Amino acid sequence: MSSTSSWQGVGGCALKIQMNVDMLRRHLAGLRVHPHGIQYVIDSALAPPQILLRSGPQHNLTGDFVTNLCTYLDESVQGDVVPRWQVASLSAEHAFLVDLESRGDAVFALNHPLQVPLTITNKRGRRQRVDYTPDALVITRKSARVIELKTDGEAMALVESRPDDWKHTGDGYEYATARSYFDSIGLQHSVVTSSSLPWIRTRNQQFLARQATVEPDGTRDNRIIRFIMRHSPAAIEGIVESCSLRDAGPILQLIKNGEIFADIDHALLSSSDSAFVCASLKQAQAATVGFASIQATAATKATVAFDATGDPRHLDELGFRIRALSGGSATRASGHTVSRRTLQRWAKKLHQGGFVALSPKWSKCGRRGPRIASWHDTLLADYVATARRSGKRPTRTAAYGKYEDALKKAARKHRCNEAPVGYSTFCRLWKQRDHCTKDAMARGGRRLANAVEPYGDVDEQIVLADGPFQIGHIDHCLAPAHAKDGSGTEGKPWLTILVDDWKGEPLARVMTGKHPSHRTDLALLRDCVRRHGRLPHTIFSDHGSDFMGNVFVGALAALGVSSLFRPETDPRVGHRVERTFGTFATTVCKGWLRQAPAVFRRRPTTRNRQNPRRCCWACR
Repeated sequence: MSSTSSWQGVGGCALKIQMNVDMLRRHLAGLRVHPHGIQYVIDSALAPPQILLRSGPQHNLTGDFVTNLCTYLDESVQGDVVPRWQVASLSAEHAFLVDLESRGDAVFALNHPLQVPLTITNKRGRRQRVDYTPDALVITRKSARVIELKTDGEAMALVESRPDDWKHTGDGYEYATARSYFDSIGLQHSVVTSSSLPWIRTRNQQFLARQATVEPDGTRDNRIIRFIMRHSPAAIEGIVESCSLRDAGPILQLIKNGEIFADIDHALLSSSDSAFVCASLKQAQAATVGFASIQATAATKATVAFDATGDPRHLDELGFRIRALSGGSATRASGHTVSRRTLQRWAKKLHQGGFVALSPKWSKCGRRGPRIASWHDTLLADYVATARRSGKRPTRTAAYGKYEDALKKAARKHRCNEAPVGYSTFCRLWKQRDHCTKDAMARGGRRLANAVEPYGDVDEQIVLADGPFQIGHIDHCLAPAHAKDGSGTEGKPWLTILVDDWKGEPLARVMTGKHPSHRTDLALLRDCVRRHGRLPHTIFSDHGSDFMGNVFVGALAALGVSSLFRPETDPRVGHRVERTFGTFATTVCKGWLRQAPAVFRRRPTTRNRQNPRRCCWACR
């Protein structure tokens, strides 16, 4: 399956069709599938999944998601069923599910269809008969395909260890043995790797699918489109401000409809200042490349240079120049081809000044000199960095006044009259300078991978929500307090809490003297509904026995709530609920941080027997 950078689909969701055996048989016959292939699809649809995913130590279940795909036939179940999809990997299977839902052309999908017999060549070079179970079976309006999901590392290892069965093609990988078998029964077989399903696109697809449908308004939509045609590329934040919109809902709706374009493979739409909307998809991709090069350059410096950000209107031209120097096409959209001499000049600029030197200087035509001196540029960048790192948290007005004083002293030292930059420019640099992320990026470390390298495996990323009631963390803890009746473990009660990932605030809580069980979890869900009238879209939990029990799993399935499980070796993922437990233990059970607790005296009685012994500091 080839990757796409534009939002495609019918309203951002798949077709909701209730299929039966006759409808599926007629659809497959219309696709010219062999009768054996039709029977294989129907038998797989009526049979349970061939691989039972389980969670916990030494198991492979990562998530159980509610989907709008048609995943069962009417003859295979009794009563109302909520379609669900179990995944063993977030970077491959979950990303494939989200991409399949966003396309909107799937009429039927299965998770782990029936096994088929294959004769492979093992690592020792001997012929061996094995039972092969595909990862997914997808029936669209134009094709019937069997999908094998692999990471790039797994696929490359199979090509090296089993070259007779696995091949490396120009744009992906191929399981030749399985493909020849399914070709004989009229079904297509393809290998989808995790690199073709980037996690940024998955986040963007989920973000767009969660947005409420905006009522069409011709006047408003035309105003947005005309603004983008004149000022493309433009950031979402700038479009909202310039077009006098209440929020970004109309812009996102136009992106879903394909009237305007954004590079959803490399730019997060939830970040309104870094996602650039353009009139064409090619221009959006070039603008993203230009912005990424600017970010990479700024991340390697301890200070933010005055002209490091460049002009957003020229990001597409910067991306085109970078791609042309990287071996890409040197032909513009207008059909004009850049000359060899121009490419040589660009290569010289890149070698001398990096990516920033390639940024066009169209706004500086007329041979005007620099607005401020180089020492002033360095002073301004250093001052903004120092003020943003300060623990006193000064206001922008106070910081601007101190900047003017520092500039006057430096101007007397350089024996010149240098005017300060405007307050609006100072505020722009102040907002651009993040006192946490930028400093961590300058020092390196683990934050650098999360902020600068967004193309990593999604399994290694912290789960973040784009809004409230999307992901709720659930867990138990032994409260550091003693129950009055002595119930609980060692006289301490158990606290069960549900925390929202977006705000970090508790949605519901239950405290009991008994050991937590599925009854405690169901009482927590009831408390959440009573307080807020709704449940989170996904429940995020560890591999506790009560969370994996049939009662709680069945309750989530009946309520239409997805479940996601915490990785075994990454405690950072559960920081929301663990931090809430720490706050509860510190502020509620042990008192305020600066409050001195009662400390009993344990020294012997003093010589002055006239003064009675005091029991604690409070009795003084």
